[in-house]
Amino acid sequence: MSVSAAQASSATTRPHLRILHVITDLQIGGAENILLQTVRAQKAAGHDVAVCSLRPNGPMAPAIRAECPVFELGMGHALGPLVLWRLARLMRRGRYDVAHGSLFQANLVTRPAARLAGVPVNITSMHTIYSRFRERHFVVDRLTARWADVITGVSDAVCRFAVEQEGLPAAKVRTLRNGLDLSRFQAITNYQARRAEVRAALGYAAEHVVMNMTARLHEKKGHTYLFQAAERLRSRYPQIRVLVAGDGPQRAALEAECQARGLTDVVTFLGMRQDVADLLAASDLSVLPSLLEGLGLVVLEAMVMRCPVVATNGGGIVELVEDGVHGLLVPPADAEALAAALERIMTDGQLRARLIEAGYRHVLADFSFERMMQETEALYYTSLARKAPDRFGTPALETVATGEPR
Repeated sequence: MSVSAAQASSATTRPHLRILHVITDLQIGGAENILLQTVRAQKAAGHDVAVCSLRPNGPMAPAIRAECPVFELGMGHALGPLVLWRLARLMRRGRYDVAHGSLFQANLVTRPAARLAGVPVNITSMHTIYSRFRERHFVVDRLTARWADVITGVSDAVCRFAVEQEGLPAAKVRTLRNGLDLSRFQAITNYQARRAEVRAALGYAAEHVVMNMTARLHEKKGHTYLFQAAERLRSRYPQIRVLVAGDGPQRAALEAECQARGLTDVVTFLGMRQDVADLLAASDLSVLPSLLEGLGLVVLEAMVMRCPVVATNGGGIVELVEDGVHGLLVPPADAEALAAALERIMTDGQLRARLIEAGYRHVLADFSFERMMQETEALYYTSLARKAPDRFGTPALETVATGEPR
């Protein structure tokens, strides 16, 4: 019996699904936050959801564990046969309908493990452009791609890289852009009061112009170019302040750079923070000077908080921001252009107002989390209809929703 995609998406025939999300680790980051929101939405839709982290539980684990079971496989630095065996055993015992991997190492092991365990739907997701990987990484990615049903990328740029640079099969690669869960940001009802409260807690006065950069402290994020731009601007605008949220391997080097540039009174390093909405409410601009970005979810977060954006035109950011319409874009690794764009927004009130309004409407119209979840669920059901059509045409078993064995 064959089932069409239209039949697969019919609300009357859709079974509840048993879904296992596999991720490399549960550190605080864009992919991990998307996973948390996805788990919540899929549970609300009646699916039976679990998460498997290859590495021991990270700081995001408690929040995800509050939503669903979390397994961890104890992986060290590198993948090995034992990790594959453990994951395949977990999948087999859970009788999952969908295995969905995220991040590079998780993708590599999810594909063969799901094949070995007989999981009908085998999907993996790319959240960034692997520009620094070596050919040996791409060889393994290509070899395991044969077992994936679909490989999603968070932007057209990520998908182009996957096909043109990595050599992944174009027929399996498709764009599935991240969406923004607006509830976290709409929870701020008295914006001005929250802004004043957070700025006071951070030690900022009303006259300070706060530039927010929320990103992992990694070379590819381009923090140094923001610091160079701030150094250029501070003599004319002594009121500027740079708020850096995030952590990573470059922290010590970046703090030393700020000291060398005489910016210790300008730049504040906050470390890892989960109150992104509050920090954006306290800020006057959002800056993302990445050398290359898969998508740039923080750009959407800034726009929905009505915080004007200055970012680079590298990678997937151009799919979020039209230069001069939703924000200002500059070339990567160009501190002079970055400083000029920041100065334009600081000094041109009409431009600032246009960018804020257009950016806000753009996120609401085109980047909702609901849209992302609808596309994800449609992908699951279309794949299941092709791979296991016998799962359609009968009501979902009650035991699926409760997590009991079928």
